[in-house]
Amino acid sequence: MRILRIKALENLVVKDKDKRTIYIAPKGKVFNLPVIGKVYVKGKYIRLPSKIIDNVRLKYYKPEKNIDFKGVQRVVFSKNPHKCSIDVNSGTLVFDTDFFRKLNIAQLYFILSHEMGHYFYFTEHKCDAFAGAVMLLIGFNPSQIIAAANSTLIDEFRKNENLAQLLKNQ
Repeated sequence: MRILRIKALENLVVKDKDKRTIYIAPKGKVFNLPVIGKVYVKGKYIRLPSKIIDNVRLKYYKPEKNIDFKGVQRVVFSKNPHKCSIDVNSGTLVFDTDFFRKLNIAQLYFILSHEMGHYFYFTEHKCDAFAGAVMLLIGFNPSQIIAAANSTLIDEFRKNENLAQLLKNQ
């Protein structure tokens, strides 16, 4: 994955290979844009030297669990009422097939990172924060992380409050 660091010289619209809008940046905004495959940018911009994180602080939580981190050992696609879940003892990730097919790349990173958070946390909002931290390190910007979370979370409090409060300098 490439990380482009961009400054919008005018209002920008970034679209994926299927011409779906994945990011809108106002004039003057500096942001990281993770790029997998082709993207299309409408508007004038300049590329800046890449930085993974720029003046972003995330509230980290002390781990609540002491489980050996196995990561994802196996992925299973089937009906899953929780949309996605992980068995931290076996490393098996169970994705709801229909849900998986609808995800964009940012949503997929958010969900996978959230599930990895269950190796360290019982609490869902702490797994959300963990996912946000991972995505920041990868190069997603706060707006992309919040959009991915809001479009995949079911719990309205988590959707509207948690990440927006945790991510600074949006």
